[in-house]
Amino acid sequence: MKPTAVLFVSLCLDLIAFTIFLPLQPKLLSHYVAQDPADGLLHSALQAVGWWKHATSAASATTPKLDIIILGGFLGSLLSFLGFLTSPLYGSLSDRFGRKPLLLVSAVGTVIAYYTWVTAANFEAFLFSRFILGAFKCNVNIWSSVAADVSSQQDRAGKMAILGIAFAFSFTVGPLFGAILLNLNPPEFINALLPDASINPCAFPSAVATVLAVLDTVFLLACFKETLPPASATPTKSKLSLGINPFSMLSISKTGAAETVVRKIVMIHLMFLICFSGVEYTLGFLTWDRFGFTHKDLGTMYLVIGLVMALTSGGYVRRKRNKAQQTADPVLIRKTIRKMVFSGMVMLVPGWLLLAWSHNLWVFYIGILTMGASSGIVVNCLQALISTYGSADQQGLLLGYTRSYGALGRAIGPFLFCALYWQVGSFVCHVLAVVVLLVPIYMLTTLKKYDNQK
Repeated sequence: MKPTAVLFVSLCLDLIAFTIFLPLQPKLLSHYVAQDPADGLLHSALQAVGWWKHATSAASATTPKLDIIILGGFLGSLLSFLGFLTSPLYGSLSDRFGRKPLLLVSAVGTVIAYYTWVTAANFEAFLFSRFILGAFKCNVNIWSSVAADVSSQQDRAGKMAILGIAFAFSFTVGPLFGAILLNLNPPEFINALLPDASINPCAFPSAVATVLAVLDTVFLLACFKETLPPASATPTKSKLSLGINPFSMLSISKTGAAETVVRKIVMIHLMFLICFSGVEYTLGFLTWDRFGFTHKDLGTMYLVIGLVMALTSGGYVRRKRNKAQQTADPVLIRKTIRKMVFSGMVMLVPGWLLLAWSHNLWVFYIGILTMGASSGIVVNCLQALISTYGSADQQGLLLGYTRSYGALGRAIGPFLFCALYWQVGSFVCHVLAVVVLLVPIYMLTTLKKYDNQK
């Protein structure tokens, strides 16, 4: 199989397993709340949520359902923060030892994390499984490096778009699959292998996620062939050591890359995802507060976002890439990618303003459409753009930094914008998101002078 085909199949298996969890989280956490002793870790965490709500003027919102939503967001931030710490390390290790060994390490770690989730009888065990998952979830940035390995500057945006299509497909199918599994009665012989529902009510969906992770591991072993050029597989120890500390990006000149533009792109990525993930997280509050959304309504919303992501990644991005590729001009291709990122960010300005003013579902869904389209463009095109400023032996590290600071943005955004939402209200929160977004949009315009840089 071609590396890009292996990339798509493996990433879909991994992301469907990952997104199965999304609709299960409220029920699973509610189960652990009922089981947890009064002095247990989960009750302490919910007390911390109560303190945080009081500090952010959200004390009036005291429903247990809302507390679970907030706690779930904090758990997501924890997973993202672990990704921030580990992504550069795994990226630089893949530059030294190859892509396949690190993909297998990630896959095996994911299997262990999901199996730990299957047997998690209490919140502490469940939290431990999330720590394992966060520590080993490095495959996305390595797959980005694979896409860079097998592409030239002329077709890199198209190869990176495959990641976006896989994300869109998985985030459309995975949550729906998880909801179906949650309400499905498995055959008796499978039930006999699983913990009792009184121990883990989500044992069957988590077992399915484990099976998908095992299939992904076997598929990688059998079908993936190393893509890192042999001459590039031995970077110096100084380059490898940069991956240990994600803050070493500030001294990224040691990699020999075009350090100024690399730092700018990484900071653009960070600021964009702080805003995007923050607004994305507040959608749960906005839909609960204004429209009284049920879990089914939220599933419909995420389905719409996923479909728009897929259409944008597979349509707009590929069409623009193909048009630029016909010229075989690296400068024009870099300029085209940069302009696509710009358009993806700018469309969020009216979209988020519509969310701020939305008091009917039509206006709300128009705003949601812009978020789906933007997410299908910006992140993957930023990865394609930064990869054009590094050599073959720098792809893992550079894309690792990009994923790392993107994960940091996803860790900061929910905290920041959730606090803003309850402090100043949904309208001001989303207007402020637009104001902050203008900063990375402006920074993106300053990259024009680097289009000719090698």
